[in-house]
Amino acid sequence: MLYKGKEVKMKQIFLLFIFILIPLKANFLFSIPLYLQLEYNDQDYIPIILKGNIDAEQLAESGCRILSQMDEFTTAKINLEDFAKLQEITDLTIYSAKPDKPLLDESTSDLMSGDNYTGCNADAVQAAGIDGTGVIVGILDYYPLNWKHEDFHTTGWNTDDLRVLYIWNQQDDSGTHPTGFDFGSEYAKADLMADNGPLINSGSHGTGCTGIAVGDGSASGTGNPRMGMAPGADIIYVHKIWDDTGTINAIAYFQNKANELNRPIVISYSGGTRYGFADGSDPVSQAFNSFCEKGRLAAVACGNYYTTTDHALGTTIFGSPTNGINFTIDNYTNSGSEPFDDLVDIVFFFKQGDNFDITVTDPGSNSYETTVLDDDESFDTAYGKLIIYHNDDASVEVVVTDEVGVVSVGDNWTIALSVPDAGYDDEGGNWSSWIYEKNITAHFTTFNTSDITLNIYSSGQDCISVAGHSKTSGSIYSGSSAGLTFDSRQKPEISAPTYAYTADNLSTNSYSSLGGTSGAAPHAAGALALILQRFPSITPEQARSQLTDYAFTDTHTAAYGTEPNKRFGYGKLNAFRAVFPQLDAPENIQIELLNNNTEIRISWDNEGFEYKIYSSADSAADFPGESWTLETTVTNDNEVTLSNNFDAKRFFIVTVD
Repeated sequence: MLYKGKEVKMKQIFLLFIFILIPLKANFLFSIPLYLQLEYNDQDYIPIILKGNIDAEQLAESGCRILSQMDEFTTAKINLEDFAKLQEITDLTIYSAKPDKPLLDESTSDLMSGDNYTGCNADAVQAAGIDGTGVIVGILDYYPLNWKHEDFHTTGWNTDDLRVLYIWNQQDDSGTHPTGFDFGSEYAKADLMADNGPLINSGSHGTGCTGIAVGDGSASGTGNPRMGMAPGADIIYVHKIWDDTGTINAIAYFQNKANELNRPIVISYSGGTRYGFADGSDPVSQAFNSFCEKGRLAAVACGNYYTTTDHALGTTIFGSPTNGINFTIDNYTNSGSEPFDDLVDIVFFFKQGDNFDITVTDPGSNSYETTVLDDDESFDTAYGKLIIYHNDDASVEVVVTDEVGVVSVGDNWTIALSVPDAGYDDEGGNWSSWIYEKNITAHFTTFNTSDITLNIYSSGQDCISVAGHSKTSGSIYSGSSAGLTFDSRQKPEISAPTYAYTADNLSTNSYSSLGGTSGAAPHAAGALALILQRFPSITPEQARSQLTDYAFTDTHTAAYGTEPNKRFGYGKLNAFRAVFPQLDAPENIQIELLNNNTEIRISWDNEGFEYKIYSSADSAADFPGESWTLETTVTNDNEVTLSNNFDAKRFFIVTVD
């Protein structure tokens, strides 16, 4: 039996906010970080995330209400007065959940500004017949979806072509809870078609993200100029609560729906926090890791936190203390007489296992020292009240308030860190510090850096971290956060356009601009939906390669160093090449007869996404042509077994598409 293998290349078509989780052991003295107490001041509960010894009966006895479970994490609520009971449970890790915050036209085209790329070339994908059909895009946001907007249906929101399959409003308990959850209201497509959907009563952030990812541009006139990335995809939307238990619950909900519907899905998340240690170890990043697998992907905004003054980094190890971490008071407004009406909070984050003794020197050269094992301590100074919090084994805070003394503009404070000589593991000594402000503003004058300013939820191993660039000039969006991660992985991976015009909540046919990396992430999510239509079983690793291997590079991307770099990642999103890659040609093709010549096994060395096996009785026949028959298509594999139904000698060609 003869064969020949050759590569047949596809003819390409070219057309002219935010907070974090602090982990601790339950038997460790715990104080809820001040900046979180201030955020939850008006609530009668604290949202938490648990890991370890999860005994539902014991948790209930401690006053803890379980919300959901996803792999090793459990989300819950507890009253502050019951928190001490929870700490008595052994082998339980408690994370204090934090509030997180939100961060088309030209943007989907192949337009350029001079020699620089501005669009992401999705319209060429759509022209080739790939529009996201069959794929679910899960949008996770803090604001409601305008599900009546014309861009999410063709003939009417109350007709069967409405593409919104489900909405889960976590902020409203008045309706039916989703299966597996005991809070929020779920609305199925039938509810929406009967006009029994949730109210559309606040900001357009989530509607804008949805429009960029999957809007079909129906309301924008002839030619649908406001069409988004994947206009054929279906939508599942979660209107989340304002803390990261809601984020983890939403990820679990998307996972449940993908299982129920047996369809590929990509999550688009344009929210997060800078407060934390960006190494992918936080529970939200781990939840994304658990979600992502074959046919399940996620795109997360890298953050709008690029700064040179509000962020500091350093490394402090045993025997080598860090001195001279200086911050200066810039502005002070006396807004009230309560203890924490006016403050500046310098929050240090580090890896579990590290911790630091702290010495603070005030503007009058007076020093105040605390150790890791001390309780929280406060000092009355002539320049304000100083409070030092050792929250747990993942953060410490240095707080200046106006309770005593005089907080004056221009005050210079100094912090020194050292490692205790016993009782703590050495996990590398890296720390990251951010300034949390309330009517007293400040900036770092030493150790300040723009590196590792990522939204920590985009630092997970399996999600795609998305930077933003201008859709008109192609230059980086000024606030787009910088990588790498603390464990030196490349984040962000890709940059996408931002400040695109997209659907909003003002009416059923109105548009407005959505900027920041919030506008960039749904471009990448839409591109992933297009990839999933063509390769529904693609893995997160393969999808990442498709985005990064074929990214656009130009003078703007190169301005920050050789790609990949800390601002653009590997470059700018090139949706066409990501969906239609040049894959590895088959090499070392082997043919075997099996089972008494009843089967033919064809194998080759390389493994691309899609190979096609053709056969012919005439080895000299032109290929492609009528003499060649497509026997099968192989996806994500490098071998195939065919039934030997041939009555004469056959020749085979293996092509890559």
